[in-house]
Amino acid sequence: MIGPGTGVRVYLACGVTDMRKGIAGLAALTQDVLRQKPTSGAVFAFRGRRGDRIKLLFWDGQGFCLYYKVLERGRFPWPNAQDGAMRLTSAQLAMLWEGIDWRRPDWGAPRRAWGDCALGFTLFIWRFNLTFGSQAHVETRRKLAR
Repeated sequence: MIGPGTGVRVYLACGVTDMRKGIAGLAALTQDVLRQKPTSGAVFAFRGRRGDRIKLLFWDGQGFCLYYKVLERGRFPWPNAQDGAMRLTSAQLAMLWEGIDWRRPDWGAPRRAWGDCALGFTLFIWRFNLTFGSQAHVETRRKLAR
């Protein structure tokens, strides 16, 4: 998506927004409902009633940019609150735009087999050094044997 870079402030308008609104209507909502200045350089996100449409309003310094996306399948994840605003990070905005649930991203758990393998390899190296290592390792081995 061509638009704001990382580190931009993002405000999400909780509740339902009439998707027939254009730039002027969304800018008015930004002032009245979100209590923010639309020309501040922040990104303002609005979602329609069905949940498959999203609009992002952004002031780039020269004029307003209005991004509009309609999902073919699924819905954009949205908070349960009916009114007000919510702050997002630029990373959460990127996930939202792609239709990923930014509230619970599935990064996946680290593979346990890899951790066990690395630990086993470390123990092997440690035992190898104790067995075939220097005099200091031999003394450590004697202490451990007691």
